[in-house]
Amino acid sequence: MNPSTPRHIADPVVTIEDFSIDYVGQVTTHAVKNVKLTLGRGEILGLAGESGCGKSTLAYGITRLLKPPALISTGHVDFHSREGWTADLSTLSGDELRQFRWDKISMVFQGAMNSLNPVISIRAQLEDVFTAHRPGMSREERVRKCGDLLERVGVERSRLSSFPHELSGGMRQRVMIAMAMALDPQVMIMDEPTTALDVVVQREILDEITRLRSELGFAVIFITHDLPLLLEISDRIAVMKAGEIVELNSAYELYTNPQNEYTKRLLASFPSLTGERGDFIRTGVSDDRLNETTQTEIDQEVATS
Repeated sequence: MNPSTPRHIADPVVTIEDFSIDYVGQVTTHAVKNVKLTLGRGEILGLAGESGCGKSTLAYGITRLLKPPALISTGHVDFHSREGWTADLSTLSGDELRQFRWDKISMVFQGAMNSLNPVISIRAQLEDVFTAHRPGMSREERVRKCGDLLERVGVERSRLSSFPHELSGGMRQRVMIAMAMALDPQVMIMDEPTTALDVVVQREILDEITRLRSELGFAVIFITHDLPLLLEISDRIAVMKAGEIVELNSAYELYTNPQNEYTKRLLASFPSLTGERGDFIRTGVSDDRLNETTQTEIDQEVATS
């Protein structure tokens, strides 16, 4: 492999081609429009955009978790396994699809308290993953593995007997991450995993994600509306607006030289940490090219929206 070849081209793990999703009704809503993306093995791909732009719908479409009236109208998603085989996810169904989802591509859902069952212990919910996907595993092995997973994400093993309401928001989110990586998946989709967490816990979660990615080598699609956060952790960032990918570039290039007007407005919308417009990166580095969108343009955009 040529060292200068981008990871997503040299060693792709997920390829999305001409992917469109509609919500069918009296008036059909085109939620995702002709998306084309390639995720490299071990890469963190950020997916940014305002609320309602189609980010979560795209994630649910990739994992085939959409329910009516949602409909994949065009395109397909291919998964390229590290073992050398390729699967078109549109051809999977039934038990084959259920086995594939958590084994090869897992997902950290938005809102950990809503994703965890409030009346079942953490141990039972983690064990359920192994019961469904590793039926030959003994009970003792399942319990040991669950404890190892919690410790890997920074939660004490003793918390296996806890219920979700007994954990803090950050701990619940760590449990969700542990559950998603239980079967050593090759891709993890994280749908706003730090939403509603305070900034200190956000930092801890991001550090854990970065560390685990380095240790285990899985690829990540990280979905959020927080563009500065993506600039810190992502290899590449795709900016989404009204169901379309309007810009896709490396995190550095997107920060220093945004091409799309919407990306420029998105970058300019974050408050400064130092008093200089656009200087929102936590390292304190600013770039004058982010000032191309004036306050007048922003005011005009707000007035017409």
